[in-house]
Amino acid sequence: MQNTNGCNRRTSPPLQAITQLRNECIAKLAYLKSRDKLAAPEKHKEMSRQLSERAFLEVLCQKRKYENLEKLVKSLCVRLDALEEIVRFSQTGAVLNNGIVDPCSSELLHWNQYPVFDSCMSIPLMFALKDVILKESVLPKELMLKKHSSFIKSYEEKKDDYEYVVSESLRLSGVFWCLAALDLIGDLDVINRDDVIDFVFQCRNENGGFGASQDHDPHILHTLSAILVMYNSLDLLNADETVQFVRGLQKPDGSFAGDEWGEIDTRFSFCAIACLALLNRLDAIDMKAAVEYVLKCRNFDGGFGTRPGSESHAGQVYCCLGTLSIAKELNRIDVDKLGWWLCERQCPSGGLNDHCCRSLTVSKRLSETRSVFRLAGRPEKLPDVCYSWWVLASLSIIGRQSWIDKDCLRQFILACQEEEEGGIADRPGDEPDPFHTLFGLAGLSLLGESSLQRVNPVFCMLEKRLPASTVIQTLNL
Repeated sequence: MQNTNGCNRRTSPPLQAITQLRNECIAKLAYLKSRDKLAAPEKHKEMSRQLSERAFLEVLCQKRKYENLEKLVKSLCVRLDALEEIVRFSQTGAVLNNGIVDPCSSELLHWNQYPVFDSCMSIPLMFALKDVILKESVLPKELMLKKHSSFIKSYEEKKDDYEYVVSESLRLSGVFWCLAALDLIGDLDVINRDDVIDFVFQCRNENGGFGASQDHDPHILHTLSAILVMYNSLDLLNADETVQFVRGLQKPDGSFAGDEWGEIDTRFSFCAIACLALLNRLDAIDMKAAVEYVLKCRNFDGGFGTRPGSESHAGQVYCCLGTLSIAKELNRIDVDKLGWWLCERQCPSGGLNDHCCRSLTVSKRLSETRSVFRLAGRPEKLPDVCYSWWVLASLSIIGRQSWIDKDCLRQFILACQEEEEGGIADRPGDEPDPFHTLFGLAGLSLLGESSLQRVNPVFCMLEKRLPASTVIQTLNL
């Protein structure tokens, strides 16, 4: 495969499959445009099968009638564009015009090999390093709060959009992301409170748990979202039933399942304990066993995984630290080792692994262009705005926030803003969404952004909304 700059690339079988799928989508879109009108609703299932050869679109088309199938098809093509590196080759010119340095590297994301030394293992490792370097002259200087507020407020008006349709399994959490983002901005009063409460109760199940949307099974993730959304109106909830639902998810070893089907994850431990802390009912579970289980998930590098023996991940570190913070057991961990692991998640000059590597090649680039530091969750993973929350919140809890370059991280978050319609994306140039908008704003709040409200590093809600009785433990350097 050859990009527009003449750099040869090999296309792997998975990428070939995605390319074929995308081409089928484009062909179907052209077919739709050639028709005088869209096919009748009863034809949607067959068109979806031809379009993607995947069951999810068939299910969507069976579930409801779409007024604009062409728009849905086009959105699918856009999503496929965003998924795979191959599509970025066609965008090289536009990216370079926006200030990307080193055009011979081909596009916004490019591969280079640098030796990386792992501080915990003290041996050289080789990782594929993707590099993004932005000219300082094109980096956004301001946080566009009005546009972000408008982006969030308009989201419920896009119910025929592809993104909205396929996010039903996240709907209640999405409500929290939107409300929390508006609260950080100071625009929460634009939301109809009664509509929000009505929707939350539509998601409530008879056992006291909450599902992602109406008629969805209850899950601890969405139960926490419901409590966070309803925190100023908890008197409307039947807290005793919700406490019993959470209590029933704890296993004899102290771990928590996410739902009745039994998946175990340290995310669920945090969600369960956060729910009970906000309801002031931590006495309902075996806290000692819960803490011991979380400590069993600690790794040699200082980080935490989903279960004992699983690799360390910044999101899991946040969840485990949140659990230990609520339980006031942070003294049980090696804070400096964990702090070092967390600060290594910051990538120099847009490096896409999460080691702070400064090879000769990287140092040369840094001398030519100001580096942009971003956060990634694991080695060899792309940096992502949401890690601005997982990593910064974790560092805030253990008092090691000063160990990263805050100014460069702030610039990266600002570079992920969508300048025309608002919202924050995972990386510069990608499509924004409420999830990354919230955690980008929350990260900026932790960085001390004066135009934002102060966020709590454990619950991701405003400090001023937490009562004095909700005490968490944090450490100082």
